[in-house]
Amino acid sequence: MFAEVFATLFDEMSWQKGNSLVPAKSLIDRFNEVIISKINNPEIMNGLLKLIEGLDLSSSNILTNKIIEIMTDLSRLTLDDKRRAQSPEERVYHILMLGGIGIDDPKSQLVLDNDRLNLKDPYDLNHPVFSDIINAMKLFAKEVGRNGENSLVIPFWSTENKTQFVLHPLGGCPMGKDAAEGVVDSIGRVFRGSSGAAKYNDFYVVDGSIIPSPLGVNPSSTISALAFRISEQILGDKQYWPQ
Repeated sequence: MFAEVFATLFDEMSWQKGNSLVPAKSLIDRFNEVIISKINNPEIMNGLLKLIEGLDLSSSNILTNKIIEIMTDLSRLTLDDKRRAQSPEERVYHILMLGGIGIDDPKSQLVLDNDRLNLKDPYDLNHPVFSDIINAMKLFAKEVGRNGENSLVIPFWSTENKTQFVLHPLGGCPMGKDAAEGVVDSIGRVFRGSSGAAKYNDFYVVDGSIIPSPLGVNPSSTISALAFRISEQILGDKQYWPQ
C-alpha cells in the first residue's frame, strides 16, 4: 500500500519540480491532500490499518470499494502509462533515499511551552550545511540518477516551506563542565543545583542526548563508546578515572 502511495507522490513531485530540486508541494503536503483528506473517517482508517496488517477485507464491500477508489485516484496522478502499469514494488525499486549528515551550529535549545517541548528559536534551514549536503547529493545523482542531477528531489521541502527531518537527533542533556554549561558531566552524572558541584546519586543519562554538538558522522559508535565508558564507571572499575 505505501509503496503505491510514495511511488505515485514521488513521480508527481519529480514532474512538478522541473529543473529545480524543490517540488511545488512537499511530500507531507501532498500526502495530507491525497490520503489524509480521503480517510478522515474512523471506519476507513480502521480498514486501511487492517489492510496494512494483511487482513481480508472482502466481507466489507463498501469499505473495499472506498479503498479501491483511493488507490485509483492515486494511480491517476501518474502521467507515465508505463510506470502506471508496473506493480508498486517495481515502481519503488529504483527510488533511492539519501540522508545527509553535517555539522551545524549547536545553538538550539529545547524549552517547555505550555507543557509541550518546543524549540526556543526557529531553526535556520538556510544554514550553509544544507547547501553542502545538497551539492554532495547532486554529485551522487549525476552518477546514478536516471536523469542525472535532475533526478534529485528534496521531498520535505517545497517552494513555500522547508521541513527538517532528523535521522540522528543529538543533544538535549549535553555534557558540560558544570550546570551552567550542561546537564551532565563527562560520565553522564546529572548535575545537582545551580553550581553543578554536586551530582545526583546513581542518576546517569546514557544516550545520544548527552553529546553536546553535531558530529558530522553517524553517531552510533560514539554513543556506544560513551555507554561502555559510563557502564564501567557505574560498575566501579576506577582504574580509568582520576581520583
